[in-house]
Amino acid sequence: MKRTFLAAAFALLCVCGSAYAQKEITIAEECVYLDELTAPSIPHTKVTCGFAPGESRSFPKEAIENYLRRSGINARVINDVTVTREGEKLSSEEIVKAAEEAYKRAYPDITVNIEQVRFSRDMYAEKQENFSIKIDTSKFGATYAEVHNGLKKAQVYMYVRAYRQGYVATERIRQGESVAGKVRPEMVDVTTSRQSILTNPEGTIAAKIIAKGRTVTTDQVQERPALAKGETVRLVYDNGLIKIETTGVVEENAFVGRPVQVRNTASQKIITADYIGDGVAKAQL
Repeated sequence: MKRTFLAAAFALLCVCGSAYAQKEITIAEECVYLDELTAPSIPHTKVTCGFAPGESRSFPKEAIENYLRRSGINARVINDVTVTREGEKLSSEEIVKAAEEAYKRAYPDITVNIEQVRFSRDMYAEKQENFSIKIDTSKFGATYAEVHNGLKKAQVYMYVRAYRQGYVATERIRQGESVAGKVRPEMVDVTTSRQSILTNPEGTIAAKIIAKGRTVTTDQVQERPALAKGETVRLVYDNGLIKIETTGVVEENAFVGRPVQVRNTASQKIITADYIGDGVAKAQL
């Protein structure tokens, strides 16, 4: 009934040389048409597109008159028109959920809590879930995400706190002591950590003193050697034809399957040999 009345009123006003336009209208799609700016009796001519959900634009009456003239209609428009596209305002909860899912895909073993969210401006979408988010998941702490609703994007500030399974020293661990048995598993805050968190203490020793209550990081430990520096080995020279055995002393910690510096106790020469385990180091003649 209302649209019929407007159509009749518009036809009457056109005859008199002036036209009525609603001051505010709402559209469902990204484009606005001339009949929406004026009255249903006007041709359904596209005026402009690119309206993002929730976006508003003002059309001066002079601009609307110009659009009318292009359609062969000479009329005076009485007022400006504000056009708003329908949309749902994105909530911080939806943004947080999307950001946490992005971090979870990047780091399945890390738990993320987003503590602060601030929008540069209100963001809308056709529906709450109709948006995408771009975030650098290599960063924790203060960071920014880019939210896109299909037509426009907005920057969102957030503080990302990250936790992962690690180990905390239950007592003071001296250099060279075994780490296993002297730590307890715990979810530790890695938000600002610059070192990698130790995830498995088995087979490790302290590379330096680790204080009680300290989260253990990989730079504080090292692999337990099969032989410690100064221990004796059976030094075997073998070229496939000749095999000679003697005694040697490792000049550094030895690990199975890795080269090691060995001092031949007979000649006092230091050579590189492969430690093969069971107290045996093999060298080439």
